[in-house]
Amino acid sequence: MRKNLVLIGVAAMLAAFALLGCSDGAKVAAPAGPEPPSLPSVGTMHVDASIFESAQIDEQSALLGKLTGPSLAAAGYTKLNFFNAAVRVLFLDVVVYSAIAQPAAAFATAIHSVPQYQQDGSWLWTYIYVGDGSVEYSIFLRGKQEASYTAWSMEVSSTDPATPLDHFVWFDGQVQLDGQSGYWQFYEPAGEPAAATALAAGVDPTAGVTCIRIDWENLSLVDRRLALLANKPGAPEEGSTLVFDETLQSASIEYYDAANGGTGTIVWNREGSGSIEWPDYNGGAKGCWDVRQRDVVCP
Repeated sequence: MRKNLVLIGVAAMLAAFALLGCSDGAKVAAPAGPEPPSLPSVGTMHVDASIFESAQIDEQSALLGKLTGPSLAAAGYTKLNFFNAAVRVLFLDVVVYSAIAQPAAAFATAIHSVPQYQQDGSWLWTYIYVGDGSVEYSIFLRGKQEASYTAWSMEVSSTDPATPLDHFVWFDGQVQLDGQSGYWQFYEPAGEPAAATALAAGVDPTAGVTCIRIDWENLSLVDRRLALLANKPGAPEEGSTLVFDETLQSASIEYYDAANGGTGTIVWNREGSGSIEWPDYNGGAKGCWDVRQRDVVCP
């Protein structure tokens, strides 16, 4: 089961990142009349750790969150620090982002849709998003400007026999009017036995449960922060946090694992160097790499 979850998570993450990467095209012109709220950047849902893509971590290592087999051999004795940072970043992508990869990717496609003004003062984007396995999702993205913020929500309907959905709220949130900060709360459909219990009680079985919250700041394209909280009740990672900081010169990830109380930090610079300090690696001591990702003594 865990292996299947990892494979699904990796596929969803890659699909999401592909869509995120192609969402920078020109916006479709909005109809005349009241101005629709500006769509927030997809970067408010996305940690950019593309520096580690060159490590090419194998499936087994991603599953364990530790280097094994081909990845360990590829790291050799010269790039252990870089590869160990890469495998932990990939593992966090799977654990944290598998729940939000599809709604984030669906949100990225909204830029190609024309919003329609609604009688309640909101704007509605409606479009079709094709997910894994060519399953089609009908998307309803709504934005409404309030006094000091814009309220956002995304609903999804799907005929997927595995998870039929009818205007299920995938996420909601608020964005300050200056566009520099806000939050997203993502939801998952209640699985068994929760769905059966809800149905017996006359409650919509697709009612969501919280899974990931993102509080973000986008001060500029090269100065931003995402703070993710795993808040799915009863999940093994409940209470864990991931903080991503990005500046013009460097970026970092700090991860707190609520299950064991440990905190790990990975830092990388634009020219390619970086470091890892993780409880289960190198005895907890800091490990560094240079601009060619070769192990070096930490300064």
